[in-house]
Amino acid sequence: MMHNYALLWMLFLVLPVWADDFAIENIRQTYTQIHSSLPSLKASEFESGLQSTEGVQAVKHQDQQGKIKLIKLTVFGEMGNNLSEYYYQDQQVVFVLTSERRYNAPIYLNATKAKELGIAAFDPKKTTLTENRYYFKAEQLLRWLDNNKYPIKSSEPRFKREAKRVLSESKKLLTKAKN
Repeated sequence: MMHNYALLWMLFLVLPVWADDFAIENIRQTYTQIHSSLPSLKASEFESGLQSTEGVQAVKHQDQQGKIKLIKLTVFGEMGNNLSEYYYQDQQVVFVLTSERRYNAPIYLNATKAKELGIAAFDPKKTTLTENRYYFKAEQLLRWLDNNKYPIKSSEPRFKREAKRVLSESKKLLTKAKN
């Protein structure tokens, strides 16, 4: 009898993890399908409503039925740029990849000007890249992988804050892209 309780308890602990792993695998398949179909998707720019000193580019990718499959948002800045890719299935976000590039100096700072100012010039080799990956199912964040592809625990307060922020951004962009 005790053996049965132990087995049930173990299943209770393992099944949610297995279900999440299965969902993550489905999300990865959706990501791959969208990427392989990019040449057949209609790409068009739209007004995101966001502002930046160096500009913002928002591009939606739609299938033949007009369903948005991918939104790419690039926010340009003097000291770097942020690229966010939002992947959709049935008009709900399933995956978000954010890439933040930080320059060592403003991109327009050439060697001559930098020497005059006594600082380092822009050097693309010194650009740093930080990426985050967010996996969603039914508008719930299942997994967040940081720049080192390390999972952030769902019990951490920042997990819930980030889930809310990314989901909100996704919904706002999707609404803007549909108009």
